[in-house]
Amino acid sequence: MILILLILLILIIALIVINILQKYKSPILGGRKKHIANTRHIANTSHTYRLFLFKDKNEKNQNYDRHHFQYLIDALNALGWKETDKPYADFAFSLSFKILYDRHFKADLKYGFNGIDTLYHKNSLFCHMQEPLSNYLPYTENLEHFVWKNGNIIIVKEVFSYGQAGVYVIIDEQSFIKLKDRLLSENKKAICSTYITNPLLCKGKKFHLRILIAPFLQRKKTPIVTYMKTMITLKMAKSEYIIKSKEDYLDPDMNISGGATNDELLIWDIDQCKDLLKYSEAIIYEDFFKKCNKSIHDAIHSIPLDSLSLFHNQNAGYFIYGADIMLDDTGHAWILELNKRPQHIGKIISKYPKKFEISYTKKYFSELFQWLLDDIILPYFSKDLK
Repeated sequence: MILILLILLILIIALIVINILQKYKSPILGGRKKHIANTRHIANTSHTYRLFLFKDKNEKNQNYDRHHFQYLIDALNALGWKETDKPYADFAFSLSFKILYDRHFKADLKYGFNGIDTLYHKNSLFCHMQEPLSNYLPYTENLEHFVWKNGNIIIVKEVFSYGQAGVYVIIDEQSFIKLKDRLLSENKKAICSTYITNPLLCKGKKFHLRILIAPFLQRKKTPIVTYMKTMITLKMAKSEYIIKSKEDYLDPDMNISGGATNDELLIWDIDQCKDLLKYSEAIIYEDFFKKCNKSIHDAIHSIPLDSLSLFHNQNAGYFIYGADIMLDDTGHAWILELNKRPQHIGKIISKYPKKFEISYTKKYFSELFQWLLDDIILPYFSKDLK
């Protein structure tokens, strides 16, 4: 009797496992259109996997509530899209989620390509690409090759640092030698960049912009880079930027942007930022804002893509980086870093620091998906639908 019960239990577990696997087995197919957004948290880091799943009628409705979903349906129908079993695309942020492997390798448009690290890796971005990006990158050298000059103010970044960790502002030669000796003795690679001493300020604070950018590669076509022009977030410093002496550059709360909490999250928008920016140009605000946007556009489109390539069995691919871009008080854009795994920035409810405003989150992802559809997904698949 016990043996029979054990066999029945094993069969029930097997059926449950089969049902779960069946739920995730298919690539993106024609038919009923649904959307799933899965988020998991690892070491306080949020990784979001975006999956557009066109499901069969009998499958459960697991619809993410966003008002732009109808935009996808209308756009596909306008292109003459028909129900089909052809796998379309995989939109996973990372291949670290094992259950997505099969879907990724069957996809026609893949998330990823060869050479991703050549833009993300600080050594590559700053040192090997200094010439093509010279107008938009602060002058940078490897730590071991950097020669101190009197009057220098530099920022030192550990190559494998994340967030605000491993970032140092140095104002004198003695401190530089001490830091250099320590990092080299610990076998830590680092880069040294000219410090931007005239940052554009918002509410009197230093900030940088977090902008999602995506190189897009297609077989037999010139690679392009696109970026999300809406929902660009300002990552602020904790304290106001007030420099009275050289020693003030050593205050991380004042000089390292990105340290402030997100309960007062600001979006880079001509209306939201009005009366908040402090700049040196003797021009009206609207013209200055346009100048900033043009410099941002030019900086992003100056990023060289010749180090990127498709894998031999790949038709197309894209990859999303989080670009950290600082503006100086003349409206000129400076690329600080390209993040390989950009966190999506939520707006925190001030009374509950671990909770986020749902309305902002919905709007953010709605804009994110529309950007991907407009600039990558529909342009790629429209060639088969026309």
